[in-house]
Amino acid sequence: MTSVRGYDAVTIHFWHITESIEELQQMYKECHGEYLKNHPIPSWIHNKHKLAARLLINFTFPKQLLKFDAEGKPFLTHLPPKESSNFHINYSHADNWVVLAEHPSFPIGIDIETARPKLERVYLRFCSEKESAWIGTKPSIKTLQQCWCAKEAVYKAIGRKGTDFRNHFYIHPFESGDRLLKMDVYRPEIHAEPLKSEIHFMAWQNCEIAYSVLKEV
Repeated sequence: MTSVRGYDAVTIHFWHITESIEELQQMYKECHGEYLKNHPIPSWIHNKHKLAARLLINFTFPKQLLKFDAEGKPFLTHLPPKESSNFHINYSHADNWVVLAEHPSFPIGIDIETARPKLERVYLRFCSEKESAWIGTKPSIKTLQQCWCAKEAVYKAIGRKGTDFRNHFYIHPFESGDRLLKMDVYRPEIHAEPLKSEIHFMAWQNCEIAYSVLKEV
């Protein structure tokens, strides 16, 4: 496990998955054997990425369980209610990596992605007409990877179902490979004015990582 400090008081933890699914399952049972004795075996225990994510969370926050709120946003059980509202985590996985981001005060979203040629075929589903105007008719996979990764990170920081990548987000023009992107977030039924978000990027192995701290709701 590796940990690095990011911008805005963000800490990012990494797990490189080299273990077999059986090894990961045994590690999880050693951590949460008593819990598994009294609860049904979860379906994700057969998913290498989801299992590794929970192990990364466990080793970062020992003997705690991952929970999800009504909107599907992750949180930890070890903090009392008063403190848990001011402590935030988020995680993602791709290829053989799992990443976990934590922030002491504000909602955090993180996404890790490989460069997928499929993005060239589907980018009009997550990029608006206004974005497509500056992206161009033949955007690079790198640009599309960053657009998707940025929107996914902000979406996860917001943690509200119904938030639409194409209609509620606008990424300001950037150069492929930029390490800081800016985005407007606007859901008319929630926001009086567009929110201004910043998305930080870092390269990791063959992946791109985007993370964003949400300081406005």
